[in-house]
Amino acid sequence: MLLETNTVFRLLERMPGQIGWTDMTPGHSFSLTTPEGVNSGIAARLLALPGSLPAYAPTGNGLAADGAVTALILQSPSGKRLAYVPGLPGVSETLLAELSECDTILVDGTFWTDDELVRVEGFGKLARDIGHLPVSGAEGSLAKFSGVPTTRKIYI
Repeated sequence: MLLETNTVFRLLERMPGQIGWTDMTPGHSFSLTTPEGVNSGIAARLLALPGSLPAYAPTGNGLAADGAVTALILQSPSGKRLAYVPGLPGVSETLLAELSECDTILVDGTFWTDDELVRVEGFGKLARDIGHLPVSGAEGSLAKFSGVPTTRKIYI
């Protein structure tokens, strides 16, 4: 898994008690806890998104096919919901329905156009080729999310 192969994760684990890990499975809810193990009252649920592991991730790491790209839905005790979608390879009707139930969406805004990396660097891959739906264009995330009634949509 990525925990064993990612140098940043290994660095964080050098100091005992600095971090804690929770196993998460797409589609299953779990409660966020404080470092002391107390239930925070915030419910969390992962959504599997279509896509593949990023190029920097080692292959053969045992990650399930539906765990390569995920979104996180958080629900507070008051019922307010936040979606965190740090990597957005595409938009499905299922995702749109989930996001329509959220009060705030934090979503992948890595690329404005599909060919941004190629234009800036003079070479490279398209945004979609590396798992990022561009913001602009008729098929971009801005257009795809235009019908989502969420109060706040924030590109990250």
